[in-house]
This record gives sequence, structure tokens and C-alpha cells, in this order.
Amino acid sequence: MMTFTFFAYLAQDKPPENDIYDIVVLAPKDSFWPLIVWSSIGLILLAALGWALWYFLRGSQSNTSRRSPESKTLARLKSAGRLQNEVSPNEYALSLSEALKDYFAEKYEDPVRYETTQEYLNRIATEQARFPAAAQQHLQSFLVRADEVKFGNASDAESKASPLGKIAEQVVQLCQVVNDQGNTSGTN
Repeated sequence: MMTFTFFAYLAQDKPPENDIYDIVVLAPKDSFWPLIVWSSIGLILLAALGWALWYFLRGSQSNTSRRSPESKTLARLKSAGRLQNEVSPNEYALSLSEALKDYFAEKYEDPVRYETTQEYLNRIATEQARFPAAAQQHLQSFLVRADEVKFGNASDAESKASPLGKIAEQVVQLCQVVNDQGNTSGTN
């Protein structure tokens, strides 16, 4: 009887539902070459992007470092002058005085960058600044006028702020002329 059930079992068309069978399909293994090719392309693109970023950042830094302090400051002053009508007189005067203070700190290593106008005036009253004496007087005049615009809250602040750009440019140009004369006389 047992033999009969065994043969009947073998003769069935479909397996019983409670039995588990492995289905094995013979197929070729996936190739690893597409993975290698796409990974290589990705690494090449990533390296190219990194190089381009490095090149542009290095180029922009070297361009600004090649320019003289005078040319950088004059460019900042002209940029502030173009924005004069778009910003308040306080902001305009502040951007001009910041540009000048940065110039004197970079060119002459003078601490005016880290001083208020009052501290600067007290310092030059007792000692010589590190930049030309004529520039000291012009910078003093500029800083006093700029402070009047920044902190005065005057109704005519716009009219007081308009000549500040020219004065700031003249201070830088005066320093440039004095430096050029000092360099010329030192070589003779």
C-alpha cells in the first residue's frame, strides 16, 4: 500500500501545496565590468570637479594678492560710490571708512583699523603714525566727517556724505604719491 501511494505521488501533475521545492534557474552571473566602468567614470568626474574648484579658488586668491593695496582700496571706494544712492548715508560712510582703515592696516601695518576715531585722534596727537604725515591730516579730516555722517543723525547727512568718496580717494592717492616720491628719492 505504501508503494502505491508513492507511485501515485510521483504520478501527480502538481506538487502538493504543503511541500516546498527549490526552483533553480540557470542564468549567467552578472558581469562586474559595468560596475568598474561606472565607478571609474564617477571618480574621474569627481577628480575633475575637485581640480576645477581648486584652480578657480587659487586663481581668484592670486589675482587679489597680486593687486596693490592702493588698487584694491580704490576699487572698493569706487564700488561704494556706485552703491551710494542705494544705501543710507551711514552705510556709505561706514563702507568708505572701513576701506580706508583696511588700506592703512595692510599697507603700513598701522593699528587705525582697530581704533575708533577718538582713539586714532588721541594716538596721533601724542605720536607719529606709520604712514605719511600729510595722509594723517587728511585721514583725520575724513574720519571726523565720516563720524558726523555715521553718528550725527543730521537731516543733511546725504549732502555731507557725498564728498566723502572723493576725499577717501584723495587720501589713498596722496599716500601713493608720497610713496612714489620716497621710492624715487631713495634710488637716486
